Amino acid sequence: GYVIKHKKSMLLRKDDFHKLVMAGEFEQIGTPSEIWLGVPLIAAGKSFGAIVIQNYHNPNAYDEKELKMLEFVASQVSLSLQRQKSILDLKDAFVKAEASDKLKSAFINNISHEIRTPLNGILGFTEMSLNPDTTQEDHELFFSVIKKSSKRLLNTITSYMDISMLVSGTMEISRRPSNLDRLIKEINNDFSEISTSKGIELKVRKPDLAEPIVLNTDIEKLRKIISHLLDNAFKFTQKGIISFGYKINDSEIEFSVSDTGTGIKPDALNIIFDAFMQADVSSTRGYEGSGLGLTIANGMVKLLGGNLRVNTERGAGSTFYFTLPFSENPLLTQQKVVDIPKQPEVLAKPLILVAEDDDSNYKYIEIVLLYSEYRVLRAENGIEAVEYVRKNPDVSLILMDIKMPMMDGFEATRQIRTFMPRLPIIALTAHVTAEDESQAITSGCNEYVTKPVSKAKLLSIIEDSLALN
Repeated sequence: GYVIKHKKSMLLRKDDFHKLVMAGEFEQIGTPSEIWLGVPLIAAGKSFGAIVIQNYHNPNAYDEKELKMLEFVASQVSLSLQRQKSILDLKDAFVKAEASDKLKSAFINNISHEIRTPLNGILGFTEMSLNPDTTQEDHELFFSVIKKSSKRLLNTITSYMDISMLVSGTMEISRRPSNLDRLIKEINNDFSEISTSKGIELKVRKPDLAEPIVLNTDIEKLRKIISHLLDNAFKFTQKGIISFGYKINDSEIEFSVSDTGTGIKPDALNIIFDAFMQADVSSTRGYEGSGLGLTIANGMVKLLGGNLRVNTERGAGSTFYFTLPFSENPLLTQQKVVDIPKQPEVLAKPLILVAEDDDSNYKYIEIVLLYSEYRVLRAENGIEAVEYVRKNPDVSLILMDIKMPMMDGFEATRQIRTFMPRLPIIALTAHVTAEDESQAITSGCNEYVTKPVSKAKLLSIIEDSLALN
């Protein structure tokens, strides 16, 4: 060890050895030798081993000539090992390069397919819907296809953004108190349509508690993890049951997603969580998707401090488990649910201020709100938003875009908070990073919702925010 550490040769007799032991340089183990000779093995300037010989009888067995000879032998051994390692590295690099080229080709083809296919559906059926000869039934079919294709395209783009941030190490975590049971309910609603259409029973498994479970975690990351696992379950399940939920253990909370699908081949278990690796990258596979869902789920679980694992049997289905430690994602709630007293009925619906500079985004939100009989006021930039709140004290809630001209949503929220500290403000934005979410919450927003948002989810968030105010 001394020779390797100091990268120098040593010729020691019993007295020299004893002095170094007494000085604490190294420890004597076994029978002391009369003479000891050691030379380091060095490659690329680093010492990786040593050649040592010793004699227990003759104190004059070795001298400087033997030392030089052993150094020559060590240098030849080091060169030989280094050359052999270089050959092995080249072979390994060649195998990886071949595999990488095949994967790149398959993956690029998959990217093209997963973007162009839904775009073709959106553009094609949009054009067909303008045909004056189409019937009401035709329009319903066209809009159904456009909606499905849009969701598929959005999921694909979101997955590519998430995997790029995971691979580059730029994805961040934004923890805040979140109602876990509400999240499970929302996810169940999100997958109810595909459950019904495929004839698969969707079950929720969670403890029957009198208290709401509030977890201090990144709720959007948790939503994506469970959603990716459910997407995977529906993709490979043709009939039967898919169930998901959680249970609470002593020091962690365990989530699971189970299916009665095809299961996973044993030889694919080693690669299903790897970035850009899929169990099947062929052009004849029978399912859609980027193949990144499990990779993203695994990466996000690790960011939250947990572990993802799978139990599977070919032909009998799979169960994915992941645990989140309370040390990093603590349970906050210990209070029992209390009934919220009903608010006195008012004649006028709440006035909602929509701070949005994009016309198409505003028009969608306006239609959703007006159909739900809310009153709507629009601000096209942050300065207008602040002034409208000052002049309209009956504003009940704000939908705040983050990126706006003249003054962004962060600053507008901070200014509004100085004179309206309890007014519900929901950040409704296309920004998707944890840093933006954290900045929105810090500036005073009560909720952070990314675009595009469904009508049902938007109205649910508004109703909950108004009820709590």
